[in-house]
Amino acid sequence: MRLAGTETGYSRGVRTLLKVVLIFGYSVLVAAVLTVLVLWLVGVHIHSQIIIGAVAVVVIAGLALLIPAFVLRSMNRSRTNDAFDVILEPNGLTLRGVGPIPWTHFAPAQMKLVMSKHGGDGYKRRAVMPLTDAGLATVNGPLHPDLRDRLFYATGPAWNYLYRYIAVPGVQGMNRPGFD
Repeated sequence: MRLAGTETGYSRGVRTLLKVVLIFGYSVLVAAVLTVLVLWLVGVHIHSQIIIGAVAVVVIAGLALLIPAFVLRSMNRSRTNDAFDVILEPNGLTLRGVGPIPWTHFAPAQMKLVMSKHGGDGYKRRAVMPLTDAGLATVNGPLHPDLRDRLFYATGPAWNYLYRYIAVPGVQGMNRPGFD
């Protein structure tokens, strides 16, 4: 059975939020520049403090916008992985272009607290399929590193940094409650 892949609702929500933040941030940049320009055109004597303040706002807002812009760009690059079809076959599951992954290599989907991709963010509740012992050996062993990253990210302390889960794929027409 072939199911059309799509990004998850979480990714769509984060992408939309980042776009809103960027639009708001760019609006602040434009407003600061336009304010100084309008004051100058009207003939108001512009003190050096106003220019310094406007430049400071533009620099700080510009630097602050680099973070959401970088994250959005990164998410857009990984979006192509979600476009792959999810294929259910007797010998396993193919998702994000990886597979077939034997059915015995992962457990059923469940909501779990997993360490975030960047450990400092703590834990996040995610829909995942835990890998079995056979799955851990396959994913962390012979599977190419680029393909591992399509399944999920590695978690754990530096001395035990392993791929432990497969992220539940997004499927067109199926929402997250379908996996709970």
